[in-house]
Amino acid sequence: MKKINTLALLALSLITVVSCSTTPTSSSSSSSNQSSSSSSEKRDVFSVTVKLEDGSLFTGNNVYAKWCTTENCFMPIALKNGYAENTTLANVKTDIFIHLDDLDTKYVYNPNIVTNQNNKEVEITLYEAKQYDATHTITTGVYSVNIPEVLDEVEFTLSTPNAGTYTVESWVDTNHQTNPSTYNASPRILDAQGEVLDNRSGYGDNFKYSFTKSGDSVNFKLTADKVMSYYFIVSYQA
Repeated sequence: MKKINTLALLALSLITVVSCSTTPTSSSSSSSNQSSSSSSEKRDVFSVTVKLEDGSLFTGNNVYAKWCTTENCFMPIALKNGYAENTTLANVKTDIFIHLDDLDTKYVYNPNIVTNQNNKEVEITLYEAKQYDATHTITTGVYSVNIPEVLDEVEFTLSTPNAGTYTVESWVDTNHQTNPSTYNASPRILDAQGEVLDNRSGYGDNFKYSFTKSGDSVNFKLTADKVMSYYFIVSYQA
C-alpha cells in the first residue's frame, strides 16, 4: 500500500512540474499577441498637440480638433491638456487638414497644417495677432491685413534691426471645403514698386517670401484677388 502511495505522489509531482513549465510559454504567447495588437492600434492613431507661442501646452477648455479632407470632415474631438487623437482615419489616403473649433478668437494658427499616413503626429502653435500703428510698421509676429477692394495694395514697413533671414508668409485657409470664401483668393506680396515677390512654397494658394537683411527696414505691399482679410506671419532666423 505504501508503495502505491509513493508512486501516486511521484506521478502528481511530475504533473505539477510539467504544468508549471508550460505556463510561461502560454503567457509569453499571449503577451506577444497583445503587443502586436497594441502596435497595430498605435499605427492607426492620428494626433495633434496644441501649444502656445512660448512652447507651453494649451490648456483651454471646450476646444475641439477636427480632421478634414477636401471632401468632408470627421467628428470633432475635444482637446484635453492641448492634446487630441483620432482613431478613425486608417483608410484615408489623402492629406488631412486640422482645424480647431470653438477656439477663442484672440488666437491665430496656420490653417494649412496637414497630416497624412506618413505624418500622423502634428503640432499646432497658437499666436495672438499683433496690431500695427498708423504707419503700418511691423516686426516679427502674426498680423491681419484687410484688402478693401480687389487688388488693392496695402503697404507695410518691416523693421529689420538684426542681420539675418526674414520670412513673410500668408495664412489663407486653402481647404475650400471648410472655407469656400478663400477659393481663388491669390494673396500676393509685392515690393515697394509693385513687383511680385511671390516665391510660393506653401500648401496651395499662399505666398512665402524670404530675404536676407541687415539693419534698417524693408517696405513691401500685400494684396489679393478678393475683398478679404487674412493673416500673415513674419519670422526671423539669425
